[in-house]
Amino acid sequence: MIRFSGTPELCVICRDRLGASAASIILIAGEHRPRLCASDERTATLEDLQFTTGLGPSVDGCRSDEPVPFDDLGSVVAQQRWPGFAGPAVASGIHSGIAYPLRVGAARLGVLTLYFEWAMSGDEGARADGLAVAETVTQTILAIQAGAPVNELADGLAAAAAYGAEVHQASGILAVQLDIGIAEALVRLRSHAYGTGRPIGDVAADVVAHRVRIER
Repeated sequence: MIRFSGTPELCVICRDRLGASAASIILIAGEHRPRLCASDERTATLEDLQFTTGLGPSVDGCRSDEPVPFDDLGSVVAQQRWPGFAGPAVASGIHSGIAYPLRVGAARLGVLTLYFEWAMSGDEGARADGLAVAETVTQTILAIQAGAPVNELADGLAAAAAYGAEVHQASGILAVQLDIGIAEALVRLRSHAYGTGRPIGDVAADVVAHRVRIER
């Protein structure tokens, strides 16, 4: 059983247990995917980039029922599948990985993504190990939440949910300001974040605080 003293430690344990270069855990919150933890700042930046663009293996893993492997982010296929993510990931030293959905029955909790600094080859044994660890992570998250008061998120989960909640709040503000739907407002928010080279969470905070106004 994996034991840890806080959510960042959980990502580090997953990384080390599976021989990866980095790891992250993302929780699902509607259209928003707040980051629960990342093993290092580089990985946190890559997850923020996926959250900003809406593209990447972690995003696909949240939607999938099966692991999402990515063997070579420098390939044409990867560049076309995840434009805006694959290039920066390779530039940061990440070349491959695999995203494991975190599920309980039909319910999706999020995704565990492992990153490697080298190109992967198909290794069914390693994939099976990852599935086992993903299941342990799922049970660990459920155990964290089980200790929280009824109708409240546990502290570690609440911090992640707050990240997505601010994006949702900013999308609502934009929807009213621009007289558009929430989905389109989220696209506008992502486009502004990507165009200015900033994490979507930072832009959302500025919109909520009325430091930034995104025009039509």
